[in-house]
Amino acid sequence: MTSTYNEAWIEFCGKLGLEFELVCTDEIDISIDLNEVFLFKYFGAENGMLLFPDNTIIFHSSAAIIEKGYGYSVISAPVSSSSYDIQGMIEVLNDWEWTGPDSQKPEWIN
Repeated sequence: MTSTYNEAWIEFCGKLGLEFELVCTDEIDISIDLNEVFLFKYFGAENGMLLFPDNTIIFHSSAAIIEKGYGYSVISAPVSSSSYDIQGMIEVLNDWEWTGPDSQKPEWIN
């Protein structure tokens, strides 16, 4: 079952046409207290940016995440799409930088 946190990010990606995955933590071999993690593809690191709702979840796994080619961020999910600052998140995505193919790069990425 997908968490409310991940569902909010799925909805956000749908609005901007961004690719994402819900990654099983066993598949990427990190020991955290979640079954699946939201992954922004093509942002932040070679394998994408993993999102977490709380820094205590990744406290002991941050080095392993980086070693496996992922970036990570502890960031709140929108409570509802109407209350979420899309422009602010676009700024965050620009800060993380695009790591995907140029042919798939969204127009709004600097």
